[in-house]
Amino acid sequence: MSSQKIIFLTGATGTMGEEGLKQILSRSDRFRLRVLVRPSAKNKDFMTRYQDHPALEVVWGDLSSYEDMVESYEDARERLVGAMKEICEETYARGGGNILVVSSELAAQLLAEAFGGGEGVPMNNAESVRITFDGSAFRVQAR
Repeated sequence: MSSQKIIFLTGATGTMGEEGLKQILSRSDRFRLRVLVRPSAKNKDFMTRYQDHPALEVVWGDLSSYEDMVESYEDARERLVGAMKEICEETYARGGGNILVVSSELAAQLLAEAFGGGEGVPMNNAESVRITFDGSAFRVQAR
C-alpha cells in the first residue's frame, strides 16, 4: 500500500489551479494528485501536457453534477474498503489480532455495511467499531 497521500484538486485548468497542479506534481515523491476536470474540448487539450505524469489521475466530470460526484464518492469508498480489507487479511495472515477503527457513527455504519457482518449491529453513539477477520469472514461490532 502506498504511503503517499492523495490530494483531490478541482479547478486545475484555471490560472491558480494550474499553479497548484504544478506545485503538487513537483512533490510527487510525497503526493499523488487526483484532479476533477470538466470534459470540455478546451480542458481535454489543456490536460494533454500533463497526461503522462505518473502521479496524476484525471477524473473527467463536473463538480456541479450530482451523478459525477456520486460516482467519485463510490469509487473512493470502494478503494477505502478494499484497502481496509487488505489490511485485515494481511494482519490475520501474519497472526495478528483485531483491527480497531475509531469512527463517527456515520462512518461506522458505512464500514459495517461495506464489510458485511454488521447488519443489525446498533451503532448508536458508537465510539469505535471492532472489525475482526477469521480467515474467511468479517465481523463488525460497535463499542
